[in-house]
Amino acid sequence: VRDNHDPTGQSGRVTETVTSSCSSPYSHRVLAVTRTITSLNRILDVLPALADDPRIQVSFTIDEGSEFSVGVADRVRALGARMIPWSDATTTAFDLVIAASDNSDLRELKGSVLLIPHGAGYQKYSPYSAPAAGLDRELSGLAAAALWDRDRPIPARIGLSHGNQLTQLNRAAPELADRAVVIGDPCLDRLSMLARDRDRQRRLLGLREGQALVVVTSTWGPESTMGRWPTLPADLLAQLPYDEFRVAAILHPNVWAYHGSWQIEHWLKRARSAGLILIPPTGPWHSVLAAACCVLGDHGSLSAYAAGLQIPLVLAAFGDAEVAAGTSMAELGAQMPRLDRDQPLSDQIRRAIVEVDRAQLDRLADQVFARRGESLALLQGLMYKMMASTPSALPPVPEPSLTEPLSVPRVRALRAVIESNGDAATIRRLPAALSDLVRHEDLGHLVVTEGEPDERLAQNAAILVADQYMTETAAQEWGTATLSRLPGCRIAAAPVSENTIHAMLRDGRRIRASTRTRAGAHPDPGLLASALHYRLVRTRPSSLDPVAVTLGTTAVMVEFESTQ
Repeated sequence: VRDNHDPTGQSGRVTETVTSSCSSPYSHRVLAVTRTITSLNRILDVLPALADDPRIQVSFTIDEGSEFSVGVADRVRALGARMIPWSDATTTAFDLVIAASDNSDLRELKGSVLLIPHGAGYQKYSPYSAPAAGLDRELSGLAAAALWDRDRPIPARIGLSHGNQLTQLNRAAPELADRAVVIGDPCLDRLSMLARDRDRQRRLLGLREGQALVVVTSTWGPESTMGRWPTLPADLLAQLPYDEFRVAAILHPNVWAYHGSWQIEHWLKRARSAGLILIPPTGPWHSVLAAACCVLGDHGSLSAYAAGLQIPLVLAAFGDAEVAAGTSMAELGAQMPRLDRDQPLSDQIRRAIVEVDRAQLDRLADQVFARRGESLALLQGLMYKMMASTPSALPPVPEPSLTEPLSVPRVRALRAVIESNGDAATIRRLPAALSDLVRHEDLGHLVVTEGEPDERLAQNAAILVADQYMTETAAQEWGTATLSRLPGCRIAAAPVSENTIHAMLRDGRRIRASTRTRAGAHPDPGLLASALHYRLVRTRPSSLDPVAVTLGTTAVMVEFESTQ
């Protein structure tokens, strides 16, 4: 039996129970329309509202044809989701069709269509809608092709993240204003959940206590962060002390789709070797953004999400011409500070973290996001109403993000710059791979860990560190061989325990360097070796007195003992 009672006259709702020999009976067909990784990510934010209901079968389909569709099919398959060809989707009646792209051929589908934004509301002009004399540019997400099939409206409901986006909808299609529903933003709600668990997210990202995570975000196109400042990740890593900061980059999925992962990684090769955490388009970008101490963004949605989380935000770029006037994104662009590439980046970031106006960020976010924390519940009620059904008895819960430790790049070559004060020293370490970008007369001494692929760095190392624990006998043999192989090396150091290294010196001495630290705060072997280098080279070569070392926000006392 087909029930054709539908506000758009297009649904043909299926009310019969569909039985499969391989699964439980279901009575509701839902179609998730994907076109790009961006729209797929938004669909995945929404679908938890339909979880735990065996009456619902969700199928995915891909409306191909976009230059940014690369990887969508692989991603859906990796999820283990049921995927059907577009040709089958257009000949099957569905109870509900969920779409997060206004470029899909939604007019070809049979079902009640819910159109939702694929970012933080409807803020930007469509890149496929060039300005013409006397005509308004179409907004991304509200293109006429997605709203009308000749004179027939396509979406049964249009989701808005905030009621003030009715202004944009009224400009695009005032006749559809009565189909608008404020649904909040499920992505922001998920981010807020992760931000409440921020300490755990930081641990899973490998961040140490006191380390600040700086996140570079970039939308796509020539006016984006990476379009205007492609060396920003490397510039940051070259200037930010390694032990005080970590740097991550979240690039729009369209960047990955258009250029390919190999090319992105190739462009950022040196930055990755210097510690850049490059987040793939499928995540876990939610966890990374929630753990950020500062975001360097542009006119993309992640800048709005940073404001929603009250994270210090500085604009590295901003496509003013791409943002619709009068929108909250335009207001964000007008109020947020801009990153000055001619001034020290470290000073600007430290200032942004300390001087953040969280009330201002909250006011901006209030213009983008309504009904915070309620989005999945609102979506659940709306979607079941569109299917003329009753919701599941279980309240919807957002998907978690990072649940296992993230594999982060290991930096194997660091330049240690030391500020001395007798028996105390402050050590500031910077990635050696980017030394050419640093405008400092004192580049300190070079500390390289075994396995560094740049042989030039290994040959010039003042200190070479073994990358595995050894017995003291093995450490002595390894150190002797290392000093013989690298005539410019002064110290060959191998870890013999969590807090101790065994060091071989060029003059034949063997010295044990160690420190007492609280659990979970073990210094790396390179730091102990740098403290020894400071004691023997920068102060009194014959002295083995302890040295108080400050590294970022950590202070330790390093002790020395001759082993011969």
